[in-house]
Amino acid sequence: MAKEGKVGHLVKGIAEDVYQYLIAKDSLVSWLKDQSTALKNIASLLSPGGQCLLVIPASQQPAAVWNRLAQMDRWKKYSEILTKHVSKSHTMKSKKEQLAYMSAMLREAHLSPSIFVLPRLVTFEGWSEEDVIAAHMGIVPINLLVAEEEKNQLLEDVTTLVKEIHGPGSDQSLFRNYVIMATKY
Repeated sequence: MAKEGKVGHLVKGIAEDVYQYLIAKDSLVSWLKDQSTALKNIASLLSPGGQCLLVIPASQQPAAVWNRLAQMDRWKKYSEILTKHVSKSHTMKSKKEQLAYMSAMLREAHLSPSIFVLPRLVTFEGWSEEDVIAAHMGIVPINLLVAEEEKNQLLEDVTTLVKEIHGPGSDQSLFRNYVIMATKY
């Protein structure tokens, strides 16, 4: 999906500013392993001096659940699917490392950030436990692939992991969002 040069057929001409394309936390950029090419594609939509606003999870709770599921023996057969949409920045523990990683990708895409922050991700704050579990079940990549007899086990495992990852003893500061205002040069 994020092949370099593949956005030309989607738009006519180059935009000065891109604010509505791939912005939300659930944007395509957050679900791609190859975020570098995705950023280059966004930059290709901009004229020199054009700006874009990007809000992209650096690390997020769903990816933590998927990684943990992929490590369980019973879900190993789905490990490639579970980790396919986990970005490299998700496995980085420090803000410094995540910022350096994104800085390099922005440079490669010829985007210069004027705003570049990495605040804590608050996606599920204030949600009930049931709603958080339902959201995770709705987006877990293997939900539609597991056999009918495995569905209850998947729900049980996701529920357990959600309680661990979202629980009061968990470190929510590990989940961060890139907020970037960048100009193409």
